[in-house]
Amino acid sequence: MLLTSLILGQALREGPTTYHRITGAVAAYLFLGVIWSLAYYLVTIWIPGAFRHSGIFNPGDRESLQSQLFYFSFVTLTTLGYGDIVAVHPIVRMLVILEGVMGNFSLRS
Repeated sequence: MLLTSLILGQALREGPTTYHRITGAVAAYLFLGVIWSLAYYLVTIWIPGAFRHSGIFNPGDRESLQSQLFYFSFVTLTTLGYGDIVAVHPIVRMLVILEGVMGNFSLRS
């Protein structure tokens, strides 16, 4: 989060809009999605069954779980919300709301 804050601080400071500022803002936004996917992964390890998946999913396959949560994080961050993966635990639901709000505000900045 510190890295994201530093990048956004440089990208959003006063001055002309440059290529470096735009790429910095995009990098910070993408980094937020990665951070959230890691948070979801850690919560899923701590609370098994925190998410419900509509497709074929093997909960014991950690690599598959990471990729599914990476996908879910970016779907949530961009506020698309397809509904194929659903947060069912109250703690995870609060995290999902926070990510959606964060994604909405970062797009508006």
